[in-house]
Amino acid sequence: IPDNSSLIMDLKNKVVLITGASRGIGEAFAQIFAEEGCRLVLCARDPTHRLKGQELQFRKKGIKCVTVRADITKKEDVHNVVETAMKAFGRIDILINNAGYATYKPLIETSDGEFKETMDVNVKGVFLFSREVLPIMEQQQQGLIITVSSISGKAGMWGLTVYCGSKFAVEGFTQSLAQEVKGDIKVCTVCPGPVNTDMYRDNSPEEDYSKIDQPRDIAERVLKLIQKGITNGASYTVGS
Repeated sequence: IPDNSSLIMDLKNKVVLITGASRGIGEAFAQIFAEEGCRLVLCARDPTHRLKGQELQFRKKGIKCVTVRADITKKEDVHNVVETAMKAFGRIDILINNAGYATYKPLIETSDGEFKETMDVNVKGVFLFSREVLPIMEQQQQGLIITVSSISGKAGMWGLTVYCGSKFAVEGFTQSLAQEVKGDIKVCTVCPGPVNTDMYRDNSPEEDYSKIDQPRDIAERVLKLIQKGITNGASYTVGS
C-alpha cells in the first residue's frame, strides 16, 4: 500500500453518502453523522418511504440532507445518487457502503436468485459506488470510503456460505483498492458481529436481541475510528 498513514478528519460540514440508510446500521450512521454536523446524502431502495421522513426530521434540526430512492445494484441509480450529491453539495467526503443482504441456510437450499441478490447487493453495489465516487475524491485529493463488511468476512460460518463469500470478496476488494488510492484518500472495512437489525432478526428469529449489538453501537464505534484516524486498507472489527 503506497500510503499507510492515518487520516484524521474534522467532520463538521463534511458530506457523507450512506447506502442502505433507511433502517438499521445505515439509519444509525445518518443519526451519528448528523450529530457531528455533517451534510447527508442518504439512499436506499426504501419500499416503506422512510427516507423522506428522515430528510424532513434532519432538516427541522438544521441538518442539510438529501435523499434518493435507489437500487445500488443498478449503474444508472448509482450515478443518479452521486449526481444528486454533487448538485446539492459539490463534493463527497465520506462514502459509507452500508447496504447489505443475507439469507441463512445451507448451500444446497440456496436458490440462484438468493445467490444473485447477495452478490449484487454486497459486492456489485460496493463496486459501483466506489468506482463512481473515487474520481470525485481524486479531484478533491481527499476522501474516505468505508465498506461495512462482517466478521463473516473473516471466517466462514455454517448457513452463511454465500454471505461469507460476498464479505470475503469486499475484504479483498478493499485491500486491493487501498493500493490504488493516493494521498489523503483512504479505504477500509468495518466488521460487525450480530446486530439487532431487520435483516438479522429475519434470519435469527429465536435470538435474544437485547444481548447483541444495537445499530447505534456500531455507528458510534465507527465514528470513533474516524476520529482517531483510519489506516488505509485496514479491516476493523467493530462487534462487541
